Amino acid sequence: MKRKRIAGIICGLLLVLTIVDYRTGIACLGEPFIIPTVAYMVADEYCNAIDVPYHYMGSQMLDTEHVAGAEWMGIFVADYYSKQWAFVIDNQEEFEEKYAVYGVDESYVKEFNYAENILVLSINRQINQIYALETDVIWQNDIPYIEPDFSYKNKIENNMIYYYEVPRMKVQFEGEDEAKITNLHLSNPDYSEKKTRHVNVFPFFNKWGWAFDKFNYGV
Repeated sequence: MKRKRIAGIICGLLLVLTIVDYRTGIACLGEPFIIPTVAYMVADEYCNAIDVPYHYMGSQMLDTEHVAGAEWMGIFVADYYSKQWAFVIDNQEEFEEKYAVYGVDESYVKEFNYAENILVLSINRQINQIYALETDVIWQNDIPYIEPDFSYKNKIENNMIYYYEVPRMKVQFEGEDEAKITNLHLSNPDYSEKKTRHVNVFPFFNKWGWAFDKFNYGV
């Protein structure tokens, strides 16, 4: 059962308890119970996210006329100027077939080493932090692909695309028989979900703000 659902059940029980006996309900709603529960769940989201280092390579204007034909541009329909998203590219063929062919500038990736790095692109906002979700792993051909999530900077620049180089650092997974160490692989976010990702409005909170959004909205 998801943590948000558990929290909802707890809040529902507290509401019923308050209706039956408001004094007991108020006591249960006090700091000794509900605040530590929420804090624990947010902290769990925080601890399950691995900070992924990256190098910002630069930005280019989007060729909006050509890129409009790309399937992945569908996530911006009706919400282009308020949405932000990031794409994970694992190899040169993927970049050429899904992005370059639709006019995405290739100047930063002409000599990109996909064996040692992962290419990440974001649109409209720069990435502030990349997180690998330790509990969300997809196995493909005996290779674990970790689901990434992103925190974005507050500043929005329309029709801009940003390039990032993510080193394939060593990660360890518990296999069926023994622990397995492999280079980092990130799965591509499911843009069909059309979720609005976390924007880091208050830099002081940074990862904690992202963790609260993850707990509260599942984004």
